Amino acid sequence: MKTNNVTLGLCILIAFLLLTLVSPQAITDRLFQWFDIRYPEPPPVRVASGQQELADTITDWITPAEVESRLRRLAESGSRVVGYPGHAAASRYIQAEFERMGLENVSIESYDVTSPVDKGGGLRIVGEPGVIPIHAVWPNLVRTSTLPRAGLRAPLIDGGAGEFSDFNVKEPGGSVVLMDFNSWNRWMNASMLGARAIVFVAPDSTTTAEAEQKFFQVPLNAPRFWIGRSEGERLRRRLAAGERIDVELKARMDWERHSANNIIGWITGTDPQLRERVVLIDAYYDAMSVVPALAPGAEQASGIVGLLEMAEYFKAHPPAHTILFLATSAHHLGFRGVCDFLGRHARKEEHFAELMTDPIDIRLWRSGTAPRRSISSVSSRPLANASAALARTWRRRSAWTPRVRLSTASTPHRA
Repeated sequence: MKTNNVTLGLCILIAFLLLTLVSPQAITDRLFQWFDIRYPEPPPVRVASGQQELADTITDWITPAEVESRLRRLAESGSRVVGYPGHAAASRYIQAEFERMGLENVSIESYDVTSPVDKGGGLRIVGEPGVIPIHAVWPNLVRTSTLPRAGLRAPLIDGGAGEFSDFNVKEPGGSVVLMDFNSWNRWMNASMLGARAIVFVAPDSTTTAEAEQKFFQVPLNAPRFWIGRSEGERLRRRLAAGERIDVELKARMDWERHSANNIIGWITGTDPQLRERVVLIDAYYDAMSVVPALAPGAEQASGIVGLLEMAEYFKAHPPAHTILFLATSAHHLGFRGVCDFLGRHARKEEHFAELMTDPIDIRLWRSGTAPRRSISSVSSRPLANASAALARTWRRRSAWTPRVRLSTASTPHRA
């Protein structure tokens, strides 16, 4: 009996060891094959009646020319980072559009946002007239690229792509280093070798990942700037010819508190029962860039343009449900705008619920019948598809991707 128990134990141990060495998925597949077991078929996708027709109608209503006009209006106003003139202009434009369309109860909800504001900067070649504009890169945590009031004067060298070999027979210590923007985080090599500032030459194209390597989440004192491609390459040619260039840099970037706005507008539903269910459509209108002063955000504007186009469509074709259009800001600064909206209207904890100014029963993931004045969890796929089609009509390179957030689920609905 003991021998049998030992044998059984060894068999179990060997089987366990085999399971640890062989892929569990491979064993599962083999068992399914031996016993003729089949994976269950996925459930069919639930598509509400009329969804495709609605999407087709919306896309037919919206013209590329109108989309481009709105995109240009937003992108050509300058940087839309909170604290810059383009951001305030975008807020005024969206409010004016809501009112022009005739949305109901158009209102503004303001909140404070702290952001780094570029006060301007310049690079002057010592002994030559004229100043070349430079722009501060996003701060290292709280440390901006602000320079002393008297400026920074130092020799200029070309640091190439930032490899240590790029500094051979050069003196980075105490110098201003001209460097490729697409150099990942190798600007740190120049900083470690004693560079007093790094000036990135604008590339033909770049990526989000590349941009995110140009600042750290520690307050490192390493002034970093952006210079136009033509100006940067001109300086590089002079350095390559063996010319010694001394430069003087002046720049300031301050953390400032500014007011940002959520803009709200309503369209009341036509159905006596469905009008009590509110569909929330939200898009942000601010923009972001690793160089805050250069954030026109054309691609990022496609979300808010989609919202404006849908608002105009549904105003002309009143829906059965009530729709709340919400244009938020400070999306790239901790989602400050949408958090402020939820804090005012959708807090559930007893203490915070008492502080709400206008409670709305928001149940974004709730299926079934929504209570009065609740934001229902109806499917938003037709609207999302329409917005995606808008984004493809007119694109401009940007480091961040826009999005339109809507409440989503598979509950059938009528528009």
